[in-house]
Amino acid sequence: MAEGDAVLPNMYAAVTLVDRAMLGGCEIVYDGVRIVFKPGEIEKAVPQGTAEFLFQTQKEQVPLTGGGFAMRFGIKDPSEDLIATLGGECGNCDPIEIDTARLERWDVEHYAQRGGARKVVPVSRDPADYENLAQRAVTFGDQR
Repeated sequence: MAEGDAVLPNMYAAVTLVDRAMLGGCEIVYDGVRIVFKPGEIEKAVPQGTAEFLFQTQKEQVPLTGGGFAMRFGIKDPSEDLIATLGGECGNCDPIEIDTARLERWDVEHYAQRGGARKVVPVSRDPADYENLAQRAVTFGDQR
């Protein structure tokens, strides 16, 4: 490397994410960037920072048919530094089967997904859940 050459941090290096469910048809949004796995697409190159975010926050944990949870994605051939940071499980790319009949995700109160059919479940809201939009807004210099 020549003197003065810039070195990019590892978070910008590319790693290959593998969809362990072997389905595709999902998307990841991180730092304002959408990464789309088309249906049937099981591998995609992503920035290492995105992969680290997924594993550190465990945002992509899914329920398994045999019970328990597992990360939906694995990292293909992770570096030793990445394994030291995220743990050895990040390199697990073994296929998994997602249990779609379990209701333990963020959209539980909106959808009941049983056997692939969706049913809309009405959710009652209390008026106290919303701020009073009719009240006067306070701006700087206007507080008295």
